[in-house]
Amino acid sequence: MSTVLETPAPPATGADGDILVPVAGEPVVLHGVSWKLYRKLRRMPENYNIRMIYDRGVLEFMSPLRVHEEIAEFLGDLVVIWALERDIEIAACGKMTIRRRDLDRGFEPDNCYYIQHEAQMRGTKKVNFKSDPPPDLAIEVEVTRALGKKAEIYAAFRVPELWIWSGNALKVFELSGGGQYAPRESSICFPQLPIVKLEDSVRRLGSMGRTALLRSFRDWARADSPTGR
Repeated sequence: MSTVLETPAPPATGADGDILVPVAGEPVVLHGVSWKLYRKLRRMPENYNIRMIYDRGVLEFMSPLRVHEEIAEFLGDLVVIWALERDIEIAACGKMTIRRRDLDRGFEPDNCYYIQHEAQMRGTKKVNFKSDPPPDLAIEVEVTRALGKKAEIYAAFRVPELWIWSGNALKVFELSGGGQYAPRESSICFPQLPIVKLEDSVRRLGSMGRTALLRSFRDWARADSPTGR
């Protein structure tokens, strides 16, 4: 089966013509990619910072923009602060690769966490997604493009809760019994966390320093704590 390249802009290439990296913020799509080749590309050190989505022979990869990474990391920091102030055990798994050969699919979230299953997964060195639970919460940031088919992949892996930052707003979704994501007003993992507070903090990125924003959120979460600590 031949491999077909679809890209809106020419990717960087080496002397032999092989693709090295995509243009930042613009996806490169390859068709006819075997599971073996996908695994090989994912393991290559030079691809460490490149996000890959593999879906039954179709491989999409992209180098994220700085603004994408800034928002994703900041949202992750807010989640950890909230968990700390509420004494909620949480395992932050970042951008770990989630893949299953039987599903013929694999991807990296922008952020993901074990919360309800934190105790079960504590100390696990290598996750087997065929037998171990998927992350309880995943976060995706849309900057230059919509989530698209990646939502279908999340559903295939049965990730129960998905947050999507898009259009300067944070949207919360729950996986339904029918395998579709339905919007929610509040988080399943953090039912007491006001989503509007997260939105307000992210929207202020760029007008305030990151440390000052995190400190402000921490002070608010601490003052709002039922324990009063």
